[in-house]
Amino acid sequence: MVYNLFEFLRASSLRKIRIPDKPIDENNLPFPIALEISVQDYNSFIEKYESRDGYKLEYRQGTVYIVDMCSNEHEAAVEALRASFYAHNGTHAIYDAPIQVRSTPLYLSPIGVRSSPDLAVFPHPTFVPSPPNPHPGPPPSDIRGKPYARIMCEVAVSQSSSDLKAKCRLWKRQIYVRSILGIKLYDPLATRNAQGHRNRAMKAILWRQGFRRQSWHFGTVNKDGTATACNAPGIANYIITIPVSDVFYDPAIPANPAVPGDTGYTPLPPPPDALMNANFTIDLYTVQQMHNLNHEASLRCTATRREICASVLISSAIASESFHLLSGKKMCYVRSEIRMVKVLLFEVKRPACKELRHTLQKLLKLKPHRDQVEIIS
Repeated sequence: MVYNLFEFLRASSLRKIRIPDKPIDENNLPFPIALEISVQDYNSFIEKYESRDGYKLEYRQGTVYIVDMCSNEHEAAVEALRASFYAHNGTHAIYDAPIQVRSTPLYLSPIGVRSSPDLAVFPHPTFVPSPPNPHPGPPPSDIRGKPYARIMCEVAVSQSSSDLKAKCRLWKRQIYVRSILGIKLYDPLATRNAQGHRNRAMKAILWRQGFRRQSWHFGTVNKDGTATACNAPGIANYIITIPVSDVFYDPAIPANPAVPGDTGYTPLPPPPDALMNANFTIDLYTVQQMHNLNHEASLRCTATRREICASVLISSAIASESFHLLSGKKMCYVRSEIRMVKVLLFEVKRPACKELRHTLQKLLKLKPHRDQVEIIS
């Protein structure tokens, strides 16, 4: 456990880090990797490193947690949603499409922490330009000054259902986020369906500003193992509808007479009625089938994902300014009698390799005559 993610190596206080005795798997999540971290340090770290190792971090009252891992099932669900949101872009080139969709852009959440959804849907600048006021606005923007997303999607595999709901409710506190869709994939069961895929319960929850929450159980089975009726495309009870107009929500902001020179904000004309009156339709059977297509391959890579999850304790600490990072990546194998953990490291300058090796040996309490750390060059 890293006591302070940024000061650890500088202070060389090895007593403040604890490496787990066994590799971390999905059952250990959420796993706290850092304590007493300031919002400023966390935001800085997230900007630099969050998307590089395939894991999701969350900040809660000074503690940083690993809450989920990248997996085939996770990416399959995200891609199914992405296709649904792109459906109304017609023949527009992707760079000119009125509806823009991105994975993991960074936003300032309502509690001041920089956070990213699994999928963000936002308008093209033709219809909603970048806010005239620098980040965070008003109107609100992402950390690069682009318009705040109007639809957020979160997909949870290892992440708990309660954590998923908390993240979605946090997005709902930003009034410009009109719709929030959360997808939870529960643990697969030992039983299989008629197509030979392992049964799995799945749940979708939709939050919309001004409307009651909606939910759907759309897996091959419910949590108790009984079959669901989500067994074919186009079933009305398993189709989520979200107005396209949510993407182009852009209210006028009156000038504040108390602020000298404030002229307020006047929105541009909206897109054509044909687009504004349309609806996104998300067929949950498609999400279910995309999961089935990718689930077996995901099972085969479980060990690799567990290794990466365990190694993030080391790789996050090493990815600090103390080691003068360069651009490439190296593989470091920590060899032990009881385990081999593959650790992703950023390339370090040669003079630092000896220090790095020595630090890792002390971190893992390795005995020089029995265990070794090898830097692959």
